[in-house]
Amino acid sequence: MNKNRIVGSGKQVKGSIKEAVGKLVGDTKLQADGKADQLEGQVQDMVGTVKETVDKVVADADFQVDGKADRRQRPAVKR
Repeated sequence: MNKNRIVGSGKQVKGSIKEAVGKLVGDTKLQADGKADQLEGQVQDMVGTVKETVDKVVADADFQVDGKADRRQRPAVKR
């Protein structure tokens, strides 16, 4: 799990709480803000998932050296 996924999940939880409080007190703006926070969190979580997938594909790729796959040379991926 990377930073984007963690922060995105936190924003989704924060948004859910804001939306629930907004419903409880009858504040439509707070509800809307909560839904917006949830959406923002979902997008950030998706960005994190895509980054993880790309990093994994790059790390697992076999690099061609003189027409042969050289499994010894794999990039060190750190984010």
